Amino acid sequence: MKTKKIVALLLSLLVMLTSLSLLCIGASAVVAQTSIDIPNGDTYTLNGVDYTVIRTVEEMNAAATANAEGGKNYILAADLDYTGKEFVRIHLANGIFNGNGHSITGVNINMTATDGGNNLSMFKFTNDATVTVSNLTVGAPENPVTVTGSAATATNGGCRVGTLFGYLQSTATFENVTVYSNVSADGTFRVGGFIGEARAKITMKNCVFNGNVTVTNSNNNCPAGGLIGHCYNMSAANIENCASYGTVSSTVFAGGLIGGFTNTITMTNCANYAAVSAEKSAGLIADAGEKVSGKVTMTGCFNVGAVTGTTSAAGLIGTVSKHSNEAYNDTTLTNCANIGTVTGTAANDLIATTYPDSKVTVTNCGAFGTAGAFKTYEIVKAKGGEATTTTTDKTAAEALTFMTINCSYAIFGIEDNKIVIKTVADAPENPTEETTEETTEPSTEKDTETTAPDTPKDTADGETTVAEETTTADNGTADDKKGCKSTAGIGVVALLMTLGGAGVLFTKKKEN
Repeated sequence: MKTKKIVALLLSLLVMLTSLSLLCIGASAVVAQTSIDIPNGDTYTLNGVDYTVIRTVEEMNAAATANAEGGKNYILAADLDYTGKEFVRIHLANGIFNGNGHSITGVNINMTATDGGNNLSMFKFTNDATVTVSNLTVGAPENPVTVTGSAATATNGGCRVGTLFGYLQSTATFENVTVYSNVSADGTFRVGGFIGEARAKITMKNCVFNGNVTVTNSNNNCPAGGLIGHCYNMSAANIENCASYGTVSSTVFAGGLIGGFTNTITMTNCANYAAVSAEKSAGLIADAGEKVSGKVTMTGCFNVGAVTGTTSAAGLIGTVSKHSNEAYNDTTLTNCANIGTVTGTAANDLIATTYPDSKVTVTNCGAFGTAGAFKTYEIVKAKGGEATTTTTDKTAAEALTFMTINCSYAIFGIEDNKIVIKTVADAPENPTEETTEETTEPSTEKDTETTAPDTPKDTADGETTVAEETTTADNGTADDKKGCKSTAGIGVVALLMTLGGAGVLFTKKKEN
């Protein structure tokens, strides 16, 4: 008997050591912005690409004015602060904007009658081109960018509004980009934290939006999203390791990450922490009726933010509807979860509505938004058929295990019979709070990190529970390991259970 106890104790210690090792792996930085020292000179060649070097606001404005038709590549050699200075919008058609680990702050963009009526953002509208934005921080926690549009001054009676691009009709790549911004519009607008409307192939990797997206007096054709307001027509999106923090609200449609789309989207390891509210709203992709009509493949994604919809609300996707191309009538969710509260008519933890001709497959997805009523779902719905749904009740400990295994970048706990996030590794700061950033002197080549964040505190009952590593913070922060992971979490679960489960806090591992 004693031998069995000793063996059990040794196994427990082994699990704890393994857990700590895995936790360190999970806490290491994923979103790092590459930065290099650039020697004196107006141009610089990096990886075979010739760049115009920008060191001051004046140089950026001069380059933007001289290259009004785009076609140039830019690389920053210093932070740019536009506070009290003119901002000249940048045309990036067939160009690259490499932030080189630097930031752009102090930008305020307001619509006037001369703005053209269909694009309001830092970068100008591009058509039939390619654009890349990388290694860039826009805004700051204490000084977010503001972008404000009004249909009263839009020449076409409406507009697309976003921090980076209002209207994008070019193949675009965004990688390692963090945005602190408040984006608002009054009237018929498609609005997003990064992009208002995209009509081409979009790739986003390691991108974070922190702030508020607000649309008033809009209509059925104008969704709002934390990352992208609307992916329309021939657009397709591949989104990986991205997140949204703050709030997203609109008159009719609002999604924590995407407002609406009409083609294909693949979303992997993404998360929404933003509170979402509209007539029809969802934590990840909004209920936009005919506007959410495409092929969805979602793996390892989850919602934490409270979702409120007066006519429909869902933790993950609002409506899965029929596409004119039947090949696109296919929605697949795997290892996803909702732990945020969902309130409103036709509220559902996962999907609010599916059209008859849609095909839906839900595998191992958790619904943990209601205290004590935890379930996992398996759903199979063939085209034209009825959905077959299998649910499995889960205890709080089992729900905690699910989240820890599938979302191993974060540490989860149990409070008041609810699943809550206890801490998140290596996140940027809350844009609504004053915080202190750590900075390091650049070396010849390095990875720069943002200071450890306050953790988003949206919980299952709409309250917020957090830790600034081991304390509390306001909603609206971001993380550089945004989404769920399917590996490296089992050891953490075992450690949580070994130490008593709920409320165990861990500090992050900081890479030197």
